Amino acid sequence: MDLIIVESPTKAHALRGFLGRGYRVLASMGHIRDLPPKKLSVDVDHNFRPTYHLRRGAGKTVKRSKEAATETSTIYLATDPDREGEAIAWHALRAMKVGDKPVRRITFHEITPEAVKAALSSPGPLDMDLVHAQQARRVLDRLVGYQVSPVLWKTIKGRKGLSAGRVQTVALRLVVERGRRSRRPYPPYTTSTLQQDGANRLGWPAAKTMKIAQELYEGIALPGEGTVGLITYMRTDSTHVAESAQAEAREVIARSGASSTCRRSRRRTRPGRRSPRRPTRLYGPRRHNAHRETCGST
Repeated sequence: MDLIIVESPTKAHALRGFLGRGYRVLASMGHIRDLPPKKLSVDVDHNFRPTYHLRRGAGKTVKRSKEAATETSTIYLATDPDREGEAIAWHALRAMKVGDKPVRRITFHEITPEAVKAALSSPGPLDMDLVHAQQARRVLDRLVGYQVSPVLWKTIKGRKGLSAGRVQTVALRLVVERGRRSRRPYPPYTTSTLQQDGANRLGWPAAKTMKIAQELYEGIALPGEGTVGLITYMRTDSTHVAESAQAEAREVIARSGASSTCRRSRRRTRPGRRSPRRPTRLYGPRRHNAHRETCGST
């Protein structure tokens, strides 16, 4: 039996439905380790070395994972395919202390049986460049936030819970500058345009938009199909749409009786970019509106 580590119970449940008895799937519940919340925990005199500790409640998760690891042949780290997912996998591995046990990294951009099985057939190593990038972001958050946030508390009286740092200070300027220009939407969504439309059209904060997108990515239960992911991975800066997705959209449009004004995408995703969100599969008229990500109809 092999062990697969993912970050969420929903994702774990979906994979169990695909993989059968040869695999045990456990959730790390997000990050197992992090910087302590009430200390700087960054040694600026020694190459900005961070000091991590187990997050509250993570002890049980680590214990369960370590026990499962002793009974398995290979450990597969199947967290999300970005730097945060890579760091979650790395922290989980460090906390588990599995010794010489074979460890493989697998990634997939949609939670479907085909995508998961394809990932298992071509595993690789952890990408330490992504791990280091996430650590750098986290350290920068801590160094900037611990100095800028107190200034904000002094400026806005009675609002000590507010925070400002690496993201907020730059984002404020971007919001102001962008507000001075007219914007045109460019489907399909990138991460930034998805969050902008969530805010402009629905009044949602970015966290809520990404939470709902994550739920669509992790999947919902469909009659006769089990848990199925409904969109591809939602964190991307690419607007390329796969030819297979365009072809599927045209089929749905044709079945609905509408005439298609789709244009074939000739852009290619640059190396290192992730594909944009699209439905992982399209259905009948009740869902044919999904084709609006790639084309219009008349």
